[in-house]
Amino acid sequence: MEKSHFFDLDNGIKASLYKITNGVITAEISDFGGIIYSLQVPNKNGTLTDVVLGCQNPETYKNKILYFASIIGRCANRIKDGKFTLDNTIYQVAKNDKERNALHGNSEFSHSLWQVAELQSNSITLKFFSPSMQYGYPGNVWVKVTYKVTEDNAFEIDYQAKCDEKTILNLTNHAYFNLAGEGTIAEHEIELRSNFITETDADLIPTGKLLDVSGTLYDFRTPKKFGEVLPKLTLRNGLDDNFVLDKSDETLPAAKVYSEASGIEMKFFTSDIGVQIFTANRYKLPIILKNGAEAPIWGGFCLESQHFPDSPNHDNFPSIELNRDEIYHQTSRFEFSIRRK
Repeated sequence: MEKSHFFDLDNGIKASLYKITNGVITAEISDFGGIIYSLQVPNKNGTLTDVVLGCQNPETYKNKILYFASIIGRCANRIKDGKFTLDNTIYQVAKNDKERNALHGNSEFSHSLWQVAELQSNSITLKFFSPSMQYGYPGNVWVKVTYKVTEDNAFEIDYQAKCDEKTILNLTNHAYFNLAGEGTIAEHEIELRSNFITETDADLIPTGKLLDVSGTLYDFRTPKKFGEVLPKLTLRNGLDDNFVLDKSDETLPAAKVYSEASGIEMKFFTSDIGVQIFTANRYKLPIILKNGAEAPIWGGFCLESQHFPDSPNHDNFPSIELNRDEIYHQTSRFEFSIRRK
């Protein structure tokens, strides 16, 4: 394990980077927001490829309108009007999405310094305390997230949390992947075990309906290249949708993504029930990537494991309520290999 300086926070406190490795795959994790700064994976030629997009200037990560590869909480995705009811009490949380809705917990988890709880050569555990009514969410919440590079060349994220009062919780990570390391993801092939998406309105708020993907552009049950689909999704210029995962056989990956350019295949497993796929259809400000190039549209894809967006406001959606002293636990696993023809 190696530690290095990342950047200075406005209060003079320093954010750090921690390098973890299994000798083949190497990840750099920051204690600021739990950012995955880099993830180096061997390509088909044996050359290391950084498969996670990141900012050349670390100071960029401090901008609260960006969520580059950070931990998202208390509530991933959107809550309509920033409002929900819990045990007959109406809670109004901070609205940071077009001043109408709540998005990604208002950057609380993603733009705070986490405490390093445990370090090993191939793993790091970060912990964070979120006080009651921070941004309007009830209950004190203690969160612990572990990143690990395993012996079988997988990268794992393990989320655990508990609270002292009933609240809502829906955690994820907002990493942008590009298995070729640069350029667009047009030639990437994706296969996804999902029969439905959650229908959303123009503000990406679910209507409560589940839409069958059969015969639509959202059907990735057989492999498709992103480049075949994204130009046709003109409403949002690409994918920004929650897919309901088929959990009938959890020994199978929820998704497989392959880059012919690098030969890298990534298999994605999650204990959660949904995944938001976002294909970098837009950026809220120009981003200069680690390679010095400006981030292109469709330059990466996110696989954000999650419960459904706006779940507290839809009785037919699985609940994200967390009871007092109940343990929240969610895992995501990204397995890397070379696909041989």
